[in-house]
Amino acid sequence: MYASGNKLTLNVSSCWTPPFSLYAMELNNWNLGHHFPIWLKSQKSISQITMSNTGISDVIPSWLWNISSSFDLSIDLSENQIYGEILEFPNDGSYMLNLNSNKLTGPLPRIPVYFSLDLSNNSLSGNISNFLCDRKSRTRYIVGLNLANNFLSGKIPDCWMYWPSLINIDLDNNNLTGKIPSSIGSLQSLESLHLHNNSLTGEIPKALKNCTTLIGLDLGFNKLVGTIPRWIESIPFLGLLVLRSNNLIGLIPVELCKLSTLQLLDASNNNLTGIIPRCFKNLTVMTSRKSEMLHFSYYSSMNHESRENANLVIKGRENQYNTILYLLSTLDLSANQLSGKIPEELTSLDALYSLNLSGNYLSGSIPKKIDSMTALESLDLSRNRLSGHIPSGMASLTFLSFLNLSYNNLSGQIPTSTQLQTMDASGFIGNKLCGPPLLIKCREDHVTLNRMQVLKMEKDKMMNTGSDWA
Repeated sequence: MYASGNKLTLNVSSCWTPPFSLYAMELNNWNLGHHFPIWLKSQKSISQITMSNTGISDVIPSWLWNISSSFDLSIDLSENQIYGEILEFPNDGSYMLNLNSNKLTGPLPRIPVYFSLDLSNNSLSGNISNFLCDRKSRTRYIVGLNLANNFLSGKIPDCWMYWPSLINIDLDNNNLTGKIPSSIGSLQSLESLHLHNNSLTGEIPKALKNCTTLIGLDLGFNKLVGTIPRWIESIPFLGLLVLRSNNLIGLIPVELCKLSTLQLLDASNNNLTGIIPRCFKNLTVMTSRKSEMLHFSYYSSMNHESRENANLVIKGRENQYNTILYLLSTLDLSANQLSGKIPEELTSLDALYSLNLSGNYLSGSIPKKIDSMTALESLDLSRNRLSGHIPSGMASLTFLSFLNLSYNNLSGQIPTSTQLQTMDASGFIGNKLCGPPLLIKCREDHVTLNRMQVLKMEKDKMMNTGSDWA
């Protein structure tokens, strides 16, 4: 064993037989070479194998599944270069398996996983019907299922009743089609459901109201239709709701306001109409920085340390947030057809980190009390029909680092502060604004002087004609 760069390297002969018997082995971030260590075959009592990020570039040997007499075997081979297909597992085993971030291909095999399975970030393909709907498979006892970021296709089969213990499902970023099956509603322990970036159609199924323990629901970037359902209030602990980039229509239901734990709401890029509900002030987690921010429960394959994840547009850029997500509070209703004024009540959401109402038909002025939203770091009100002056109190938002008010009907001088004058000038264009950071100078002094001169001339004229000056 020796150090190579930032990794420890284990260099032994291929015929080496260890003089010990292991119960658990953790070699994360070691350099084990390109092939699976043959000496592992001698470990007949091992119950945990952790070899994440160890440089393995090999196919999975068939002996790996029969390596141990332990009935329950935990295997973490994530973040390697393992390739090829996953062969069928023996029926008498039970595994907790993490093969995240490798180069695996082919279809999903029937895997007797007893706790969690993470095959995300690979190149797996084909449909998932046989995998999900096999009644004989012990996978129905699984708690966590992560198949995100693959090339899986076809419909999501309607047989989730065989997986009653599931707590989290992540099928993000695949090629899945069809409707969201109603049998997902039978998962009464479900806390996290991610179906982001597929081609799912139909309405949000009413059966989801039975998943009363849901904390995170991400249905963004699909082709869902219908309205935001009023029964959403039946999911009392919902903290993350992403409906972005679908074909949803209708009003924003006031029932959303009953979700006091809602911390991140993204309903952008839909066809929502009507006004922004004034009752949003009831979203408790968004209204006080003193509130205990919701720690999302998200079960990864090998531990309980991971949190919910979501792709959010903040400060004009889309990024994926995971470990710090629970610290954020965001409201994104951009790119819809919302109209009316920005309700004054919205300014009571003083725990909001990001507010995006851009690309709507909002009118009236920017609420004067916006300076009470002291946690704001990102504010986008661009491409609306807002008018009037920029409230002077906006200059006191000391955490604000991104501001876009472009393409409205705003006028007057941009309030002076160290904060606003350092913003990008592009965030103010398309208005009738003046002053830094714009290069347009304000001429209010000249206008005032000209008006005084006109009044004097009129007074002199009246005096010369004998008229009374009042």
